[in-house]
Amino acid sequence: MPYRAPNTYVRFIKTASPVASVGSQRIMALVGTGLNYYEIYNESILKSSDKPYDVLQYPNVFEVISVSSKPVVVGKNTSNNVIYLQGTDFQVKNGQDIIWNILPSQDPTVDITAATTAGSIAFKNEITCIVDGVNPYLVQDGEFRIEISYIDEIAGFGSGAYRVINNATQEIIGEFNVSATPVTNVIPGCLLTVTSTFVTGPNGLETEIGDYVLVKTAAGKTETEATVDFNSTVYDPLTQTFSQDLQDAIQSLMIVADGNVVTDDFEIIVVTPVTGEFKIVRVSDQITLYQGLAQANFEYLEIIPGVTFLLPALPVTALVGDTVRISTVARIVGSTPGEGDVYYVSYKYKKADIDYDAKIFFNYDDVIDEYGNYDVSSSGSVINSLTLGAEIAFQNGVSPIICVQAMNESDYEMALAIDKLQRTLPGVDNVNTVLALASSPATQAYIAEHVNLMSSYEMQKERMTYIAAIPGQPITKTATALDKAIGMVETAQSFNDERVVYVVPGQVARNIKDVRTGTVTEKKLPGIYAAIAVACLGLKNDPAEPLTNKNITGFTTLTSAFMESEKNFLAGAGCLVLEQNGANIRVRHGITTSVSEINSSEVTLVQIKDYIANICRVATGDTYKGRKNTPSIISDINYTMTNVLNQAIASSIILGYSGLSIKRNSLNPTQIDIRFEITAVYPLNYIEISFSFAAVS
Repeated sequence: MPYRAPNTYVRFIKTASPVASVGSQRIMALVGTGLNYYEIYNESILKSSDKPYDVLQYPNVFEVISVSSKPVVVGKNTSNNVIYLQGTDFQVKNGQDIIWNILPSQDPTVDITAATTAGSIAFKNEITCIVDGVNPYLVQDGEFRIEISYIDEIAGFGSGAYRVINNATQEIIGEFNVSATPVTNVIPGCLLTVTSTFVTGPNGLETEIGDYVLVKTAAGKTETEATVDFNSTVYDPLTQTFSQDLQDAIQSLMIVADGNVVTDDFEIIVVTPVTGEFKIVRVSDQITLYQGLAQANFEYLEIIPGVTFLLPALPVTALVGDTVRISTVARIVGSTPGEGDVYYVSYKYKKADIDYDAKIFFNYDDVIDEYGNYDVSSSGSVINSLTLGAEIAFQNGVSPIICVQAMNESDYEMALAIDKLQRTLPGVDNVNTVLALASSPATQAYIAEHVNLMSSYEMQKERMTYIAAIPGQPITKTATALDKAIGMVETAQSFNDERVVYVVPGQVARNIKDVRTGTVTEKKLPGIYAAIAVACLGLKNDPAEPLTNKNITGFTTLTSAFMESEKNFLAGAGCLVLEQNGANIRVRHGITTSVSEINSSEVTLVQIKDYIANICRVATGDTYKGRKNTPSIISDINYTMTNVLNQAIASSIILGYSGLSIKRNSLNPTQIDIRFEITAVYPLNYIEISFSFAAVS
């Protein structure tokens, strides 16, 4: 007997237990299209102070919508909001980095210094570290230790290994063999080459393990800090006298408001030494900014813009005209936010492969966030079909739903998306109904294959699919060499499958709200969207509740009206016909495409069969698989099965059961065989009334 892997993870209990709840939540999955990107609005970024770039939260950015000093609100002008321009002020690289323009003459630099040991000095000569010309913006402010970790000599050629350590954190970034080929970006933005750790001198081997050099890197600057300093070299010796004593008397010269500092020279000039009078003159225009007495405990705050100092008293050596010049240089900020400032970026980034996996949704807003708002063209083409499909499902009373996004509606991409439903989803026992939101015959055939595969004895994930006619599809038409299209009757007959429900007609009208203008317009949709609502009838009610004569929600009119004879013709071929009933649209007869036999033609009978299979599998598998096959196990299983089936009767899923047989398999001692028959709850489809005239006496 071939090996069969266990397919149910069990909770072991020692004795038989009653079943408190039969079955599990029945779930719909939709396969369709959505936005292939996400939009992020006004992500706040703190401008880096140690490198000329900032990293956005999400990768694969393909379009920057805006970069601004304040959040951008659509339809609203924000005062004093600086808008930075891509290509002028910044660039985007690597799909995630905002690269700011570097100021002229402020390019990144690299400096190498050796420790004081002879070995370290010798080791320095074997090291080259330069800025990588491909991505120089990656250079950051930092210090790194290049340390010998292994020394060897082979055939006279130096060899060995070294490690690179971040000197600030003492983190070992990596360990490498010496080579003439540079290592890229182990020191960010740099090319590091270490040719040998074996260095000899007059006294033999000079290097030893632990010798190191320091590599200090400075990022390219997008701004320079404001500075203030005494300037003893710039003055007119004919009219002014520089006084070192006066400079020494000035205390606590510092910047207090970086943004207020200007590029200029300022002079402190002694006016009257005896009284302590002095003045502050701006050199550029010879305007006196201040004149007064030197005094203790007084701060000369921002008389020189952005600067403060103390001058408690003039020096005793002060003479009239003694001068000290102070030079200030303003902070230079290019067309960038200032270091440490917060700015805001709105952008679009491509979805990663994992974003196309199956996802579960409990509310419509989350669907919009994931796939974007839908739109319907005048021709009925739907943009972001998953969003519209989810809206219809929620509106028709089904929650939660599973969505799987295909990259586009091509048969290939739709098949890839459908295949993802073969995997088990966390928190979901099974997906009972699957719909592909496309009208391609190849996709319809593929999803039919999928539900039959998943419903097989090996997979044991019973599923059904609902497909629909395409707009304008005729009632009947055979394919020809020139025109491969077939009619609705031929399509249904080609499936002839109890797991495939084929909904006709191929078009239905629905009121669609334009998210931009808010106007509501009636538009024609492909029939697959009506099929979603029909599928919801099979999920929101119990499995035995007939679909026949039930209304679907969310549509205004059917765009095709069939005569009664045409409806009979379609239904006889296996088409589930929708019909207009006043303002409502209802299911005329809830049938599958397999109409040759009653137990396969009614949707509810297939659902009942799947439901019973699932609850029996869950109840016995979770309880008994993995237990000892002792003599008492037969009675334990009988107890559980009786509870399961009796609850199905109480729920009006079945009317009864008979012939319950539980015994060990005669060939496989690890197997228990359970057999029984059920009496299903059949739908009431026909009422026939006969009457006649009574004989007149």
